[in-house]
This record gives sequence, C-alpha cells and structure tokens, in this order.
Amino acid sequence: MVRVPGTLSIHRLGRGQWLLKEAPDSPDGIWIVFADQGIARVSAGSNVANLNEHQMLITGNLAALTLAVPDDSRVIAVLLPAGAKDLPLQTRSAGGRLINDRRGSTSGILAHILRGLAEDDHGGFHEHDRRVCDQLSVIVRMACAEEKPEGRSDTQALFTASTEIIENRLWDDAMDAEALAARLNVSTRTLHRAFRAQGASISMWIRERRLDRCRQDLQDPAFSHLPVSSIAAQWGLRDAAHFSRLFKARFGESPRSFRVTGRQYAESFDGHLSTGSRVFA
Repeated sequence: MVRVPGTLSIHRLGRGQWLLKEAPDSPDGIWIVFADQGIARVSAGSNVANLNEHQMLITGNLAALTLAVPDDSRVIAVLLPAGAKDLPLQTRSAGGRLINDRRGSTSGILAHILRGLAEDDHGGFHEHDRRVCDQLSVIVRMACAEEKPEGRSDTQALFTASTEIIENRLWDDAMDAEALAARLNVSTRTLHRAFRAQGASISMWIRERRLDRCRQDLQDPAFSHLPVSSIAAQWGLRDAAHFSRLFKARFGESPRSFRVTGRQYAESFDGHLSTGSRVFA
C-alpha cells in the first residue's frame, strides 16, 4: 500500500520476523515501537534493543527496523512523519530512547493512544489529520522528558527537553519561559532552575541560538536575495534595529557588514578549493 506523505504509519505485529523500512520516504520521522503484550527484539543497524512488556522504544527513522516478535507477544509500531512538531532530537540516533508504560504518567497516556490507533487502523497506513500527528509528537516529547536517563538528573533531562523545543521553534517570537513551561507542563520556576544549573538563562539561550541561526543564513549564498531584516524576522527577531544591536554586540560587527565579509571569505575559500591550493597547512 502506498503511504500518504505526512501521515502516520501504523503496524500491528504478532509472532514473526518483521522488516519496517521507510527511511527513503521519511528520513526525519520518529518510530514508536511498543511491546503491548509480551516481549520483542528491535534491531536498527548495529543497535539492538530488547523490549519487555509495556516498554517502548522511541528511535529515529535512520535505518530499517527489524522486529523479532515471539509467540503470545504483540507489538504496535507507529512512524511519526517528518515535519511533525517538536520531535525529540535525542531520539534521532539509531540507538533511540527506552521508556516504560507507567500508570498515571505521560507514557501511560501514550500507550493508551497507541492502542487506540492500532484498533482504529485498517491496513498499515492511515491518513490522520496533521493536528493528530503534532499532538502525538508533543506527548512523545513529554514522555521522553519524564523518563530520566540513567546517571542524569531531573534538571538535566528538563534542560535537554527545553533546548530541543527551543531549537525547533526559534522562528516563534512568542517563545519565552512561560510558553516553554506550558509546553513541558512544568512551572516557570522549575524551568528557570534547570537552566541556572547549566549556567544559562532561558532568554539568553533563545537569543543566542537565534543570533547563531541568523549568522549562518547571512553567510549562506542561498539567502543572498533576502534582506537582512527578513532573515532576522524568520528567526523570531522582528525588530530590525534591536536585532542589529544584538548582532553587533555578539559578533563585533553589524549584520550588513558581516554579510559582505562573510560572503567574501566564502568566495575566497571556494576559489582556493577550485584551484587546488592547500587551504590548511
């Protein structure tokens, strides 16, 4: 069956060896593999995960998945499509993240939703509304944030989840501590404490990451047709004068000046490469 781009891919798997291969179609998607009953073994390249009953693997769609499902076991596998909002970046490695279905937790809610999707599906691929995909991706993120990795503190896990959301929403000029706390379902006080533990503040982190993205785009010839103010606006910095001051304070020159010098450097670098000169000694 042909998959409709931007939709969920849902698989209900019983006893047997199963190959789930969709990397060419949706390389930035996220797999959720849930051992609803019994156990399962999941392989992705050289990475292997053994799932106990009611355990989930959240992993990037970077390699084909091979599932070994024994007798009396049942697995639900769902691929969240590329483009769904705020997918957990730390799950995009082939190793992924293991989380447990715990009653009363976000992972328990996620398990309930997966069972409902599996019951509602009729044949492997189902065209769900984009909003469903986006909402499910937020629940996946929250479940990952709740599952504390071994050797990491709660504040470290919260900091990681927060910076991933920020990275995915730098374009949103409404993204601030209150909005971030609401998305993670924590208090702003808890969120500020997590950033202070890393020697940072939320507002500083957002500002610095936006400036970094603007700097990259100003040096990129693909964006040379865009005014400086447009590049800043697309990364959430809509006040052109304020952006110019911030940029100069961070990088030591105005955005316009940097755009000229950065492009000249890039052209010079390309020229060295094309003539076969050794750029580095």
